[in-house]
Amino acid sequence: MSKEAAQDAYEGYRVVVRLSDHQIRAVAKGETVADSRHVLVMSEKHLPDVYYFPREDVRTDLLTPTTLVTNCPFKGKANYWSLNISDTFIANAAWSYEDVLDETRIIKDYLGFDWHAMNSWYRDDAVLDSQP
Repeated sequence: MSKEAAQDAYEGYRVVVRLSDHQIRAVAKGETVADSRHVLVMSEKHLPDVYYFPREDVRTDLLTPTTLVTNCPFKGKANYWSLNISDTFIANAAWSYEDVLDETRIIKDYLGFDWHAMNSWYRDDAVLDSQP
């Protein structure tokens, strides 16, 4: 399956979203929060790449919606969720573009995670030491 979208919203700024060739897993406090072979990787100028997981591959039972909403001129309006694992609460650890712009609609219904909110990241079962 080939998924890729690119958006040039402003001169010199580019957002590219592509389907990863790898299985990606995010773990927090010993719990697998997300695990998928259908991860999208967003590359955005001046920012580290971000993994976006299909909602069906995310432990949404560990997420609680927050009131935080942000707007991005390149992607749209993002809603946030906090992560609740046992007695650990991680505020605004995940987000999703519920009101996404046409140019990046490929990420609709996908969830991104704050890299630092997770204790471990894996690509094909190998530990990732840094953001993609």
